[in-house]
Amino acid sequence: MDYVYKSWFALQKRRKYQIEGKERWLKMLKSDLELEQESQCSLNVIRTKATEILTKFTPQSEQNSNQKKGKKTKKSTKSKKSSLFQILLNTYRKTEDPLTRCALAYLLKNKCKISELDEDPEEFTRNRRKKEIGIERLKDQLQSRIPKGRDLTGEEWLETLDRINNPFPRPSKPNYQGQPSILVGVSFGLKKPVTVAVVDVVKNEVLAYRSVKQLLGENYNLLNRQRQQQQRLSHERHKAQKQNAPNSFGESELGQYIDKIISRCNYCDRQNISSRQHSYPKTPRYA
Repeated sequence: MDYVYKSWFALQKRRKYQIEGKERWLKMLKSDLELEQESQCSLNVIRTKATEILTKFTPQSEQNSNQKKGKKTKKSTKSKKSSLFQILLNTYRKTEDPLTRCALAYLLKNKCKISELDEDPEEFTRNRRKKEIGIERLKDQLQSRIPKGRDLTGEEWLETLDRINNPFPRPSKPNYQGQPSILVGVSFGLKKPVTVAVVDVVKNEVLAYRSVKQLLGENYNLLNRQRQQQQRLSHERHKAQKQNAPNSFGESELGQYIDKIISRCNYCDRQNISSRQHSYPKTPRYA
């Protein structure tokens, strides 16, 4: 229990720091119009001052990044940008001059760059609102209730199972009562991926016959999409093999989703046939 509360306190402390940091950033985040009003200067003057600051601190940021000379990589570029961002942020906190503060805020807002484009007010409002929502969520989490320890003995879980009248998996409906005489036959093939037949072995009668198009219904177009994906991946593998390049192209989960739809339709058909006792024609019907 001590471990649970220590972990909870550490998490709450981290959330508090996150809220403080986001609130400081939100206080500093201002539109171009607000920066002009605060500095009492035009946007061009703010950009000129921002260029001077960027020229002054860029060499310093490169020294602090401790990067080796050579070919630049994405990792080293990202490290330099983060180092420059921290330098500008620290400078903003220590600066009292209105124009310098506005120029620093302008750089921080634009990811340490000088933007030549006019700011979109709607986009700025959306971005600011995202920050406000993030702070609100953290505050809600900070005010969450005291944590409860885990149920190590399993008593609560067993008590929850005593309140269920019907067992898993569908407590709201009675269990399915199968009929031994009704069987489901499934045929697989390349041209027709799956064909399902429900038969009564006692009466020697076909109760239902379903093609893949009938089973998928509105989702039949997914099968064509899967085939197109398979053909495209096969072509890409063939090209990669010719060039002796890696050819581990993984397929999407579309095939698994189609299999789930078919199995669900098959299960529902079997239940409907057993419960309603419909008389289906003996001759197979195709879609």
